[in-house]
Amino acid sequence: MTLSDIRKYMEQGNSPTLKKLRSPPHAYRIPKTHASWELISAIAAICTDNEPVKNIHLDPAANLHRLAWKWWVQDELPTYCISHSLLKDFQETDINGLTKLIDEFWTAPLPGMLLLLPNSALCTSEGNPIPYLLVVISDGINKTPFRVEHKRQISIFLSDQSESTWMTGFGLGDNEILFKPNPKIGTEATTKEDELFLAKLRTIVLQIVLSLSYLPELIDSEILVASDERKGFGKQKSDRPLYRVPRWIGKDYQRQSLPRINPPQGTHASPHAHWRRGHWRQQSHGVGMKERKLIWIKPIWISG
Repeated sequence: MTLSDIRKYMEQGNSPTLKKLRSPPHAYRIPKTHASWELISAIAAICTDNEPVKNIHLDPAANLHRLAWKWWVQDELPTYCISHSLLKDFQETDINGLTKLIDEFWTAPLPGMLLLLPNSALCTSEGNPIPYLLVVISDGINKTPFRVEHKRQISIFLSDQSESTWMTGFGLGDNEILFKPNPKIGTEATTKEDELFLAKLRTIVLQIVLSLSYLPELIDSEILVASDERKGFGKQKSDRPLYRVPRWIGKDYQRQSLPRINPPQGTHASPHAHWRRGHWRQQSHGVGMKERKLIWIKPIWISG
């Protein structure tokens, strides 16, 4: 999939998949802070319309990327937008030991989703912005478009603005994250910087998936809105075609505002001001405080 391929799909618009995705009620109205639906729908269409080729020389990451997109289109899986503020705080949160807190009976909140990222909020190790993450979630019950290695597994697919396709994933085992480093992504070798970038993605996506299960206050429901296209006389607003507005994760979420830092006074050095990283923990609740629920402790600014 090249940029020229995407542009061709965007300009010609003769793909049945593309026509479907750009027509109500399948078309999304994406906020300007995120990638346009014209771009996202073109990527989805070109991956869906072009079948994976069974060729050992073809990039396997590209093949699985196509399968994931085709599944998202055919099963009409949801689309989410995450806010820049929440995304930033998830990056400032530690997940060490988090899997020890996940209930052994945890089931996936959904089998998969398309996650749209704020413009230029996340970039690859080479500085190329990422417009989306395509997430496939397996809990041993729901189906996936490909075979997974672990009973509970989260797989992540994306393409960046340099035409590169990326993939990573991990399993959720008993009290541990199951991850096997891979020296190659498809046909390309990974660098240390690539691994750091992919580790960051896994950290963010795990927290987003857990938010869908345990932090409903951060989630807004998808809604349908009437088109504001001009209609002829006598047309009522209810007659206009309906477009989707994606679900939001953290739409109204606000990061802690930083206080104004005054210059130090006197000769004694003050402790260094810093962000105290967030974390996840179990909280007691219910009758007799015998029940437990997973909660997120947000990052907080510690003044010097």
